[in-house]
Amino acid sequence: MKKILCMVLCLCLLIPAMVCAERKVVTAVAAEINPDNLKSVLVDARIRAYSKEDSTITVDIITPEKFDPEEIKSLAEGDGIYTQGHEMTVESINTYDTFLTIGSGEEVLTLYTDMEPYGSYDGDFPLWTTLATVTIPVYDDVIYLDDVDPATGDSLPLPTVHSAEEFRTGLAADDAEKPAFAANYYTMVFNSEGNLIEVRRQYVNTNWQ
Repeated sequence: MKKILCMVLCLCLLIPAMVCAERKVVTAVAAEINPDNLKSVLVDARIRAYSKEDSTITVDIITPEKFDPEEIKSLAEGDGIYTQGHEMTVESINTYDTFLTIGSGEEVLTLYTDMEPYGSYDGDFPLWTTLATVTIPVYDDVIYLDDVDPATGDSLPLPTVHSAEEFRTGLAADDAEKPAFAANYYTMVFNSEGNLIEVRRQYVNTNWQ
C-alpha cells in the first residue's frame, strides 16, 4: 500500500511539472484571402513570369505576416515563434512604445504593437507570406495603374493609367530594358467572375521586395 501511495504521489508531482514544461510555439494568424477563390477581391502579389504566347502571368499571392496580440504577450523565454518558414526560439523580448522585438541569437523579429494583429517586420521592412502561386490570364480589358515615375523611380502623386497591351509590353521587356528600381509589388483586383480587371504597381523601397 505504501508503495502505491508513493507512486501516486510521484505522479501527482510529475504531471504539473510536465504541464509547466510544455513549450509554446506561436504561428501567424490565418490569411483572409483564399487563393482558390479569387472573386470580388483585392490581393497583394508579386509577378514571377509572363507568357507572351498565352498572355498569362504567373504570380505569388502574398499576405502580410501578422500575429495575435494575446499569443505574443503570452510568450516566454524558450518558447518559439514561427516566421518566414522557420521557427525562432525566443531568447529575449524587449517592449517599446509602439513595437516590440523578439531576439533569437543574431536574428531579431520586430512586431508593431500599434496595429492589430501585430505586423511583423525585419527592421523597417514588412514581412510577407506566400499563400499560393497561380497563373492568371491578362485579358484586353485589364487596366494597369503605375504609382512609380518611370524616369526616376519616385512615387507619383497620382498613378498613370495604361492599357492591357501596354502592361503586356512592359512585362515582355528584357531585364536589361527595365530600370533597377522596377518594383515587384502589385495589388490586383478580381471581379465577381474571378477575372483579373486591375493591376496596380505600388511604390516600395526595393530593398524589401
